[in-house]
Amino acid sequence: MKLYPIYSLMNMTTIFAVNKNGNEIVCNSPLYRDYNSWTILTKEDKKIWCYEENGDPDDCIVILPKGTIKKLIGRDLTWEDEPVILEDKI
Repeated sequence: MKLYPIYSLMNMTTIFAVNKNGNEIVCNSPLYRDYNSWTILTKEDKKIWCYEENGDPDDCIVILPKGTIKKLIGRDLTWEDEPVILEDKI
């Protein structure tokens, strides 16, 4: 489990990406490329994650309607692109 300093809780981070199947997604945690989709767990984290105790770690990822990312950031994203991070400090 990653621990973040308290000041990072005051930052509103929004991360946009596109899965291999074309689904546009948004999340507030760092994303890592998996086989066909983005996840919040690194490969090392996946080895020790306990789904029974902690649930699905990717519950924070929301699938957006097609075209949403282009409307919000002004360009299309594809699976080959890195996630786009928008930060707003409170």
